[in-house]
Parts: sequence; C-alpha cells; structure tokens
Amino acid sequence: MIRNFLQDDRPALLMLANGMLFKGQARGAEATVSGELCFNTNMTGYQEVFTDPSYTGQIMVMTNVHQGNYGTIPAESESRSLAISALVCREFSDHFSRPYPDAVSLETYFLKYGICAIQGVDTRALVAILRESGTMNAVVSTDGKSAGELEAILQATPSMEGLELSSKVSCATPYEMGNPDASYRVAVIDYGAKQSILEQLVVRDTYVRVFPYHTTYEEVMQFSPQGILLSNGPGDPAAMPRQIEEIKKWCSS
Repeated sequence: MIRNFLQDDRPALLMLANGMLFKGQARGAEATVSGELCFNTNMTGYQEVFTDPSYTGQIMVMTNVHQGNYGTIPAESESRSLAISALVCREFSDHFSRPYPDAVSLETYFLKYGICAIQGVDTRALVAILRESGTMNAVVSTDGKSAGELEAILQATPSMEGLELSSKVSCATPYEMGNPDASYRVAVIDYGAKQSILEQLVVRDTYVRVFPYHTTYEEVMQFSPQGILLSNGPGDPAAMPRQIEEIKKWCSS
C-alpha cells in the first residue's frame, strides 16, 4: 500500500468550455491536459473504464463517489496502458482493500503512466451540466496553472468532431487468439478493441484474428471468417472515409 502524504493538499482546477471553474485536490501526476469531457456511471470497474481505448484523449468524469478503493491489478486492464487523459472524481482513495500480490494503488497506477486527476468535485452535478448543455471540452490542471492560462489552453483545444484516433490505439499487425480448431472463426477489426471482448470470444470456442484498423476487405476475407466484428474505438468515425468504404464491402458480401 502506497500513500503520498506530501501530495494530499496539492490544489487542482477543472475548467469547462462554458467558463465554469471547479476547484479540488490533485492526485496522480503533475500535469495540465485538455480534451473532450465525458462521464461514466459504473458503480465498479473503474480500471476497465480508465484503460478502455474508446476513451483515448478524453477527460473522464466518474459519478460513483469512490475511485481506487480496491486498487488495480494487471488482469483488469482493457489495454496496455491508461487510455483517459485525466480523471475527475469525488473521492480518490489513497489506500485499497484487495491484498493481491500484484495489486497497486490507483495513485501509483496514475503516476506510472503520467495521468493526472482532480478529486473533491461534485461529479453528479457536473454530469447534470453535461446532460443539459451537451458535450464540451475541458481542461484539468494539477501543476499550478492559473485560471487565465487554462482559458487560453481551452481555446486552443480542437473539437473531437473530425478527429481520427483509431490509428493511435489499433494493433500494428494482425495476431491470433484461441484454438485454430475452434468451432467458429471471427475477424476483429481493431479500431480500439477492449481485451475482454477478445477473451470472451475465445471462451465461446472462437478462433480470433485481430486486424489493424486500415485492413482491406480482401485481406480479411483471406482468413475465411464466419463473422466480422468491428470493435469499439475513439474519435470520430466520419474522419475515416476509407474504412467506411471497406465496411460497406463487408456488409454487402
């Protein structure tokens, strides 16, 4: 168990694109990051959320009060690293309950990947604002920047609309999972696939080949799949016209 006593009182700021400013305490790395603000209402499974490639480049708001109370373990990651760019929460736990030998605190986990967090925010009120006003950008600062500096950063932050991010999280080359003699063969197009989805296919007697996001129709069909799964992923699908054309071929074949 690791607790960073010296960091307990570090101030942090959250500024929304509509000008609203929230004050709290810093956790994780010292940084200032901006991006699209999104939220998740899961009661558990925070590590799976934070490592989901679909959230790449986004600032995550968690409505459940307690984050980090049972620690983190490698088996519960959906990707090779943290996907979110920052976390907004009500309470960021400094200690955790599970005595697993490979468990570490959420603070240690965030520091490892250089991710910052702000705690002490009324996240349910924040979600109500997002539901009423719609999606917007925000900036989180845990390294002492002023409100004026954050405003300038926000103005320079691009919208998620038209942003292509799958190329940043997709696999570089095809790979296989499962038994080649399984009952089913499924091709997965990796636009930011979660590890648990692939594992659940294998559990259901499926031989899986995972293809990069830019794979063509012809390359996939050489695998002779019985099904094709288009994975979840980050960014704006409209920014991937070439991939859309390949998907049309699969749908019509």
